[in-house]
Amino acid sequence: MIYITGDTHMGIDIHKLSATRFPEQKLLNKQDYVIVLGDFGMVWNDGKEELYWRRWLDQKPWTTLFIDGNHDNHPLLDSFPAEQKFEGTVRKISDSIYFLPRGEVYTIDGITFLTMGGADSVDKLWRIQYEKDTGKKIWWKSEQITSEQILDGLDNVDRKLGGRVDVVLSHAAPFFVERQIGEHIVQSPSSLLLQDLAYQLDCKMWFFGHYHVDNTYTD
Repeated sequence: MIYITGDTHMGIDIHKLSATRFPEQKLLNKQDYVIVLGDFGMVWNDGKEELYWRRWLDQKPWTTLFIDGNHDNHPLLDSFPAEQKFEGTVRKISDSIYFLPRGEVYTIDGITFLTMGGADSVDKLWRIQYEKDTGKKIWWKSEQITSEQILDGLDNVDRKLGGRVDVVLSHAAPFFVERQIGEHIVQSPSSLLLQDLAYQLDCKMWFFGHYHVDNTYTD
């Protein structure tokens, strides 16, 4: 069984995975999966709070998978050990928490997935870009999706799956979907790249987080 949810932002919205709000978990085991669509928030600085929430998730009956968002520490994510799982490369955060990097293709419970995390922060004016000499780690340029990552994803779908994938997992949405979400959405380079991906990709379903709304959109 696979469940998919949006941003958790460490302790801010992790409680939606509590037994009270997610009672289905009582029937799950470690061969079942909860996928978080970016802004996971529990790999930021290895501080006490995030280590507490990682242990909390490890004690849950399922296995947690997540992609990256714009509110994640991308260099730290990339420092975790890589291993092969679900017919693709993952980063092992703990015994039952795994990060799914961009452009990878996975087969989970017989369903194929393409992952394309990342997004552009709309709050950069109130945050500080990472500066190695000062140690400030507020946002990283690597939060943005690149055209190379889009091409890698398309190549992996062609090479491994013959050109068709069941599900795309992203943090942001393609721009033509963003326009349906609301007038407050600002066009970003990452959403335009996801739009290019959508035009070139054959898929059945697409899930994304980022906007903190529950809705279904069509193309």
